Amino acid sequence: MPRVGRAWLAVLWLAMTSWAQAEEVDDLAGLPSALVETLRTARAETMQKVLDAKTPLERSSAWGQLAMLYHAQRLRELARNTYSEALRQADLSEWRYLRGIALSELGDIDGSIRDFTQVTELEPKDATAWYRLGLARWLTGEVGEARVALEQSLAITPGAAVVMATLADVLVAEGDNARAIELLERAWEIEPEAGQTAFKLASIHRQAGDLDAVEVWLTRDPGNRLAPKIEDRRLLEVAYLSQSSRVFEVAADWALARGDRDQAIRSLRNAVTFAPDHLGLGLRLVTELANANRGAEAIAVARKLTERMPDAAPAWYAFAYVLRASNPVAARSALARCRELDDASEARQLAAAFAMQDGEYKLASELYAGLLAERADARHAYWLGIARLGRGDCGGVAALERALALQPGWGKAHIVLARAEALCGRGDVAIQRASAVLRARDDADTRITAAFARLGAGDIDGAAEAARSELPHTDASMLLESIESDSFAGLRPFAKASTWWLPPSVAPAE
Repeated sequence: MPRVGRAWLAVLWLAMTSWAQAEEVDDLAGLPSALVETLRTARAETMQKVLDAKTPLERSSAWGQLAMLYHAQRLRELARNTYSEALRQADLSEWRYLRGIALSELGDIDGSIRDFTQVTELEPKDATAWYRLGLARWLTGEVGEARVALEQSLAITPGAAVVMATLADVLVAEGDNARAIELLERAWEIEPEAGQTAFKLASIHRQAGDLDAVEVWLTRDPGNRLAPKIEDRRLLEVAYLSQSSRVFEVAADWALARGDRDQAIRSLRNAVTFAPDHLGLGLRLVTELANANRGAEAIAVARKLTERMPDAAPAWYAFAYVLRASNPVAARSALARCRELDDASEARQLAAAFAMQDGEYKLASELYAGLLAERADARHAYWLGIARLGRGDCGGVAALERALALQPGWGKAHIVLARAEALCGRGDVAIQRASAVLRARDDADTRITAAFARLGAGDIDGAAEAARSELPHTDASMLLESIESDSFAGLRPFAKASTWWLPPSVAPAE
């Protein structure tokens, strides 16, 4: 869009929405301050999305999503006005339907009828819209029109108990008690827990003087006045947003989408405040804090999760994970508790990483072997190979070959396998592999790998010369010490302190 055109668009939007912003101030009065801040941020975010949008559909979607947030918080006038803004951009049945709901909640039944009518014209197979239209017409006394709409809804969804119950009311008003009873009995068979259905049947039979039938239906009354349930996917989305914590979670999603992690963290903190027992929200907050390198805060939040939900294995896993660098002992204790509750795959992966870090290669081998048996993952095979090599077990070669079969182009695995082949009596193969990795990447790791390969092929002098040129690299020093002492029994692919032994979850940050 040209700069001048974009500027004028911004001015027009600001002028067009200034009244709504003033209205918003009044409508948000009395809400918790954190919720007010989030809704205002959502509006600002929507304005930016509208300005950035390239099509009317994108602008309509932005306004419609904001309207749903307002609707979820029962800010019905704001919701109505914002749905209207969405419809000005693109006449989508989703926003027209939801505006019809908002209008009916505000008492504007005639307005809701107009919206529901248009939805049925746009989507004639939308049973829920036909039901809403029939209900609205019934409320305004348009009995015949209500019956037509409800019959249409029932034809599309023959098993909808809520439509049967409402249509029965209309039929009673028209004097067709026999069909009303038939529909209500069908509705009761579908949802016997809806007490309103049994009550209506008892009432119709009482008016007809059939006291025996009245007694039957009063006996079947479950003791509540619940109507049959309605399956309304659009309203379900609004209901989902009506959880205050969900509003903040949506705000966090929007913030992350634009790269604002700090705002996302603030929104997630608000979400956790409103729903402190929501494990998923707490874990999301821990993750975002950890990703932002705010380790102390992540640990504090994870600790609170374990205190509030001591039997939640994911909380203990998160606690172990964020503690792993600053407090390894506590991390291992937390992980042990996690595995007592649920020895899930991710918990065993972290346990295997801890075992590698502690030099417990036998335990690590067992864990990685179990993980690989469950799922053929190149990473499990790779670390199984490393763990076996840490014990001096040439079975690591087969595991590394499995890793490369699963992920053929993995350069690191080729480096490790070349060194393992050299140490396990496969020098000729090691020479070929080392030459290939050296051609692909010429650095200290690949050059030292070539030195290992020469050693494996019996070229001790060549191996020593190649290693010497890489000093003071610890792997080169280790290789030279073995050559000079003529002692190869304890030689491993990497020096003891090398980070190659450490899985990413426990490796030092680069």
